[in-house]
Amino acid sequence: MATRKWLRRVRQDGWGGGLEDRCRAPLHCPHRTDAEVVETLVEARLGHPYWGGKQLLWLAKRQPDQTLPAASAAGDILKRRVWSGPTPTTSSFASRPGHLGGLRGFGRISP
Repeated sequence: MATRKWLRRVRQDGWGGGLEDRCRAPLHCPHRTDAEVVETLVEARLGHPYWGGKQLLWLAKRQPDQTLPAASAAGDILKRRVWSGPTPTTSSFASRPGHLGGLRGFGRISP
């Protein structure tokens, strides 16, 4: 099978171009989310940095005539386009030095 593929490429493109590796990525994706929907989600995320895909879809539903993706797809779009790592919280252990977190019976450590 591979031999036929390479022979066909050499016949079509010659020895120089027919033997080079080609990109295997698809040329188009028919179920890709529209660019304007992606931009709407990204702009909404910039306005609400602590919201996830589900909340941003609720906000985007206010705009008519847009086919919106599922919440999981919206989350994937945000992961690709905007940093969506863990959000900073005020209850992190680093903000309370000497605190042992979930360990009970120890309380605070005196310096």
